[in-house]
Amino acid sequence: MEMMKIFSLFIVSLFGCMSLFAQEKGFVIKGRIPGMPDGVEVSLLAAEKDLLGGESSTLVETTVKNGYFELRGKLDAPLLCTLITNNQMLHLKDTSCQIKWTYTPLFVENVEIAIKADDYDSVTSETPFIVEGGEAQRDYAEYQRLKEERRRGESAEWEFILSHPRSVVSVMFANQMLLRGYNLTGEQVKTLEKSILSVPTDTARFALFQERIAHAKLTVIGAPLMNLEMNDLDGKLINLVDVVHEGKFMLVDFWASWCGMCIHAMPKVKALQDEFKDRLLVIAVSCDKNLKAWHKAMERINVPFPHYVLTKQGYNDFYVNKYQVRNGVPYYILIDPDGNVVKAPRGAEEVREILKQNK
Repeated sequence: MEMMKIFSLFIVSLFGCMSLFAQEKGFVIKGRIPGMPDGVEVSLLAAEKDLLGGESSTLVETTVKNGYFELRGKLDAPLLCTLITNNQMLHLKDTSCQIKWTYTPLFVENVEIAIKADDYDSVTSETPFIVEGGEAQRDYAEYQRLKEERRRGESAEWEFILSHPRSVVSVMFANQMLLRGYNLTGEQVKTLEKSILSVPTDTARFALFQERIAHAKLTVIGAPLMNLEMNDLDGKLINLVDVVHEGKFMLVDFWASWCGMCIHAMPKVKALQDEFKDRLLVIAVSCDKNLKAWHKAMERINVPFPHYVLTKQGYNDFYVNKYQVRNGVPYYILIDPDGNVVKAPRGAEEVREILKQNK
């Protein structure tokens, strides 16, 4: 038994050493695709925001020369990226050349990666390049095959996580699932926590997972509403939990003046309140930092909801510390007459179905 423990520690240490060695070496992505003309531009974009702290960005780019391209760089940890090719410059020189763009998702880590295809003309959005190289990419390709076989999005992700508990790909999916509070049940959060115990090749991603798990435990479906600080129209400090109307359902519509989708959905939310006026109260909570823009937008949309705006603390708690709504608004919370959160519905139609089922 003691020998097994020592052997396990040795394997983990070996993985760590290999990972550190790879990080020092960096990555190289090579491609020699039949029929790929010189002058085609090739770029590698980061597809994940979590580990870069901002918007998707171009990591490295080059141009095909003598039928060959090579991209070099270095990452602190494996990263989901998109390999993009385009012949736009060739089209500008010769308009008879039809414009072609390709987009290939791939997991990049500090190893040698090969990009392959039978010929360039066969590469499309539906049939991207074949990517070979690295443990994370092998796992990602396996997930894509599983998803194609099952033809079911979220179920395939859960199935992959449970069968690959130490994979970078698994913890990436788990981190995505844990965003936007009140979307997972307590049992689902518990399953994720029990399933992913460590990720030896990406400790930063695993640390993010542990942080999100801690927040998600407090915002599971059916849990009490987590408080957010707000200001009312007069600038008075208000707590979200204090405006919950006992005895009625309450829908909290989180929006912003700059969010076109939010404003477009407002009439549907108003129609919902009119339809269930005896059972439902709607309040609108803005995420605006610009109070003038908030007031102008309220005047323009003219919906008869009680209006509030998040304070600086409320904003941080909404986006990061509590609700984890990293990918923005619109975002809705439906609260039952006892003050517990039913869930974070996708929109007015889902709220309508819930209310019809809970007469």
